[in-house]
Amino acid sequence: IIVLIVILIIASYYLIPDKKLLNSIFSYDLKNSIYSNKKFPKTNKLTFIPHPLTNWSLNPYYLNSKKEKVHTKEGFRKTSDIDSIIELNKKSHGKFKIICVGSSSTQCQEMDDYRDTWPAMLNKKLNKNNCQIFNFGVGAWTINQSLIRFINWSSIIKPNLVIFYQAKNELTPFYQGNQKEKYIYNDFQNIIGQYSLIFELKKIKFFLKLPLINLIIYHFFLRKKINQFGLLNIYKPFPDADFNGFKRIEKSNLESIFFKIRTFFKICELLNSKVLYIPELVFDNEYSNILKKEIFPKVKIITEEYKNVEYCDLYNVINYDKEKFIDKMHFSKNGSDVFSELLKNIILKKFL
Repeated sequence: IIVLIVILIIASYYLIPDKKLLNSIFSYDLKNSIYSNKKFPKTNKLTFIPHPLTNWSLNPYYLNSKKEKVHTKEGFRKTSDIDSIIELNKKSHGKFKIICVGSSSTQCQEMDDYRDTWPAMLNKKLNKNNCQIFNFGVGAWTINQSLIRFINWSSIIKPNLVIFYQAKNELTPFYQGNQKEKYIYNDFQNIIGQYSLIFELKKIKFFLKLPLINLIIYHFFLRKKINQFGLLNIYKPFPDADFNGFKRIEKSNLESIFFKIRTFFKICELLNSKVLYIPELVFDNEYSNILKKEIFPKVKIITEEYKNVEYCDLYNVINYDKEKFIDKMHFSKNGSDVFSELLKNIILKKFL
């Protein structure tokens, strides 16, 4: 029995999927900001980390499988080998600057190498045209969060063009949010909490040193908590996925979405920036039906009110297939190449 227990303990150590990731969660320092210059241990395993204004953002110290940093020190997905968006902006003086706004389909989280993302590919393809691309996309963000980032950084970058590619996540809270809530507020405050709560594990921190118990804790507690990079942890009391949740979408919710999009257009107008609005390519029927029937047609009408905005629907240009997409909306490397090539041609024809 003793021998079996010893074997089980030893085996359990190797059965824990990613010990370094778990250790990052256990040891995360909530007392300090990982964006600060203060010297303290900073994890390179976590893709997303807490943010004071947007709830979560990209970890500037995250390393991909090649041990490369793929985010800037300010938490932006890289489009070049420069590690700072501030420095990149300084070196872009005199260039035609383009900001890409979006969520996971713009961040391209599934691309291990930032060079395989469509904003980085677009940057390379337009390099000879004296252009510089900035990737503002962050996985699972809604327009609320994108607006916060854009307001705080666009006045510094002063883009000539903004590519707006974001829509699907305006519906996700209705799908994932507590199905017992009959009405979801426009800021989602009655179903969403703080991403940072994923790191509140002080009570069980000691058990990290006990492999067998750690394995049990992982499978029955932590596994769900860190699912999808921990982003599902925001839903309270827990993610409650059900497409019937879409029935809760009311006119006021849609009007809020349109108002936020108008706000983006107005800000760009103030910046003297052009906007290229592209309906986000989503081929999941439940999402796609609402986007195509309730959201995109209205956005198209709104864009016609602004001289600085161009609406460009690519649904009839890019068809869904497994070579271009890794799922029903996220591009593969090949898809990023196709999408960036289309954008390059549109930009050269209409904006340069």
